[in-house]
Amino acid sequence: MVTKNGIILGLLLFATGAFLFYPAASVLSFPFFLTALFVIASGLTFLETAANPYITVLGNPQTATQRLNLAQSFNGLGAFIAPLIGGLFILSGRHLTEYDLQTMTAEQVQAFNIAEAASVKMPYIFIGALVLLVAIVFSFINLPEIIDINRESSSVKSVLKHNHLRAGIAAQFFYVGAQVGVGSFFIRFLNSAASIDEKSAAYYLSVALLLFMAGRFIGTLLMQFIRPQKLLTAYSVINVILLLPAIFFTGMISVYTLMAVQFLCQ
Repeated sequence: MVTKNGIILGLLLFATGAFLFYPAASVLSFPFFLTALFVIASGLTFLETAANPYITVLGNPQTATQRLNLAQSFNGLGAFIAPLIGGLFILSGRHLTEYDLQTMTAEQVQAFNIAEAASVKMPYIFIGALVLLVAIVFSFINLPEIIDINRESSSVKSVLKHNHLRAGIAAQFFYVGAQVGVGSFFIRFLNSAASIDEKSAAYYLSVALLLFMAGRFIGTLLMQFIRPQKLLTAYSVINVILLLPAIFFTGMISVYTLMAVQFLCQ
């Protein structure tokens, strides 16, 4: 069962990546952290690639886009909770200033870095254990395989001849870059653009991702009245306009526009 195995593989990779945070924090290795993140991202790729086809075939083909958007709206719930957990258990609210670096000894700086890195160990061990448990439970679920009787064998080259697929790959590349880029650098951006400390910025990020979830649900509703491609085009244009104040201004206006961008991430 290719699809079920793909889902389980995705969960196992995600759990493995989470567990890798412990040794990465122990040796204070940035490449090790990047490796852990890469494994997690690979797991998510397998998971979504295997799970999304189920959502599209479970019902009327005309409403497949709505079902997919609705299912992925729940991603926003996890995204909303994650910064809250990070703010409570991982982020210390302190960072070393230039003055700190000049006045602290090398041993003190090393001790600070060790303490900061250690804060990720137990949260990611818990996350890895929880995802591993889900993978074990899922392995016992009887999940039917999706069979497309009209499917024909094809090579990657022949598939890429389709203009819609090539355009979709390009659109997905830019979308993921924009969404992940805004979310990943949100806390640092608030610190530099609005002088908001990382703990407070984590709460702003939670609100932004709550808007992201709300936007997904509202977008799913709007798809009943507006064609998905037209709605996505409108959202894209509005997002480009919203990013302009974030680029050219500082202060809370840039914060609020980035939060609005999250609402329109579909």
